[in-house]
Amino acid sequence: MSDALPLLVKAKAVEVLVVDHQRHSEDHGQEPGADIARHLARHGVNVEVTTLVIRRKDVGGLLLSQAAAFGADLLVMGAYGHTS
Repeated sequence: MSDALPLLVKAKAVEVLVVDHQRHSEDHGQEPGADIARHLARHGVNVEVTTLVIRRKDVGGLLLSQAAAFGADLLVMGAYGHTS
């Protein structure tokens, strides 16, 4: 995330996407995505958090469709680890 920060600061809008936070709710705190959103906002990023629950294993397809729906031209991954 820090490597992409110079690009994110220049973006019109940034969406933080949290997927299936209920599966590991103890890892996300009371407001999933809030910590990273506050961090980005402190740096001047116009950020919003979206949480989604999926019923299938195609997380890659979900990321691509959500990026298209948001109108994203850049996808940054790796802010947090994930389980397989």
